[in-house]
Amino acid sequence: MIPCKADGVVYGAESITMYEAANSDSRQLIRLPEGAQVKVTAMTVQGNIYNAADRWLKIRANGHEGYVPSEHIALQCSTPQKEMNMREKAVLGVLMYYQSLSLYDLYTAGGGLQAKGFAEEYDKEQRQKLLPEELTVSQIRQGFHLYFSSRFEDIFDTVYARHDGALWVSKGAGEKQRQEMDICCLTAQGNGCIYYETRTAEQKENPRQNAGAKEWQKAAFVIAYENGIWKTSELYTGK
Repeated sequence: MIPCKADGVVYGAESITMYEAANSDSRQLIRLPEGAQVKVTAMTVQGNIYNAADRWLKIRANGHEGYVPSEHIALQCSTPQKEMNMREKAVLGVLMYYQSLSLYDLYTAGGGLQAKGFAEEYDKEQRQKLLPEELTVSQIRQGFHLYFSSRFEDIFDTVYARHDGALWVSKGAGEKQRQEMDICCLTAQGNGCIYYETRTAEQKENPRQNAGAKEWQKAAFVIAYENGIWKTSELYTGK
């Protein structure tokens, strides 16, 4: 278990279960609804810290302390780089890498953290209406930049449109197929940034070779300390 001090919010699920131990067979403590605020105190992984197949967070919420799977907790870590050791930096990179993959898909395919679903209505550009109807592009953009650096690609002007009393989104725009994406190692640090190496296995269909052969590609992943919190700065999106 590696310490990781961060604030978190439940997202991407109507509710999640807090367990007594870091496995789903242990005793269930409480249910946490979407939007619930939590305090993250540590991360536990199975296997290599940089290539974690099973990531659990130790959290405190509603007077309880227990464990939740990390994929439904959006983090805001404010610990400066100089106050973290190498293992803590590695854990932060793992958490933010996989968080950034799912959060980016929420914005490009699912409407954003503030969206509560879709109405069965489409505009002439085949954008789908987001609920609640009071949502604005500004609210979506502000939520996005709580987790992503301003250096990250801003997709709002092409994906979202506000008209006819509602916000509309190009559902599925920018969605990528990602297979076996791993964060491999911490490679460098400095100037308020921490750099990691990632690898992605892409399925190669070639009738003259082994069907479904995989080819690994490497790319950089960077987190930046901006306005007092760590944010995703660069993300490999499979382009």
